[in-house]
Amino acid sequence: GVVRGSGWVAVGVGGRGAAPLAVGSNVLSGEVEWAVSEEAAATLEDLIYRRTRVALYEPVARESLLAPAAARLGALLGWDAARVEREIAQTRSRLEQDLGFARAARGA
Repeated sequence: GVVRGSGWVAVGVGGRGAAPLAVGSNVLSGEVEWAVSEEAAATLEDLIYRRTRVALYEPVARESLLAPAAARLGALLGWDAARVEREIAQTRSRLEQDLGFARAARGA
């Protein structure tokens, strides 16, 4: 995520929440708020794939981040519980599709 950078961006993200979003993750809670307010993130998939790059760089934390990230996005964007669950399901489906492709390519 953005916080691994330096300068004003890291300060801006850290100032919005410096606690890890989930145990074992390098993604900070402030990165979700930053992604929404500064980068116009509007879906969980966008946050996981494009804004934090968790889908690519945090394989261990991917699953543990989905629920807290979706809950935080939902709070910021006014989602109801059904929308939060749909976002999680859609993102899980994309991860499974992408990871399944990767496993198939490796012959696993």
